[in-house]
Amino acid sequence: MLMKKKRTHYIFKVLPLLLLALFSFGFFVSHIEAASLSHNLSLGIVDAEVKVLQQQLNAAGFIIAQTGPGSRGQETNVFGQSTKTALVAYQKKHQISPSNGYCGPATRAQLNLPVAKPVTAPVAKPVAKPVTAPVAKPVAKPVAKPVAKPVAKPV
Repeated sequence: MLMKKKRTHYIFKVLPLLLLALFSFGFFVSHIEAASLSHNLSLGIVDAEVKVLQQQLNAAGFIIAQTGPGSRGQETNVFGQSTKTALVAYQKKHQISPSNGYCGPATRAQLNLPVAKPVTAPVAKPVAKPVTAPVAKPVAKPVAKPVAKPVAKPV
């Protein structure tokens, strides 16, 4: 009976770690696969890569929709007119010709580039110098020197 209890404890220790490893690997792989575009996309296409395209456009500031389908976090697999409009704006911004809303090799190459995060130097906070009022020096009143009275000499 003692051995059975040890096995149970062992399973409870190993099982969560095993599950965590499996889910983490699956999450990691799914994000790697979804990171780039591999084939051409155009108006009317329904494809899983359209969702990736919409995510990339939304993340780059070329908003598909403010709310609802196509908005950030609610991207779809449907390449509609809003996706085409956002893609045309992206192509113009990146000087991809023709800027016609067709996601071909040149557009895919630009979208698949790693996004460089801007390097920002730490902003130095201005050091405030303590403001001090000038210290007024006390003005010394002229002290009259005692005038020595002539001492009369005894005659």
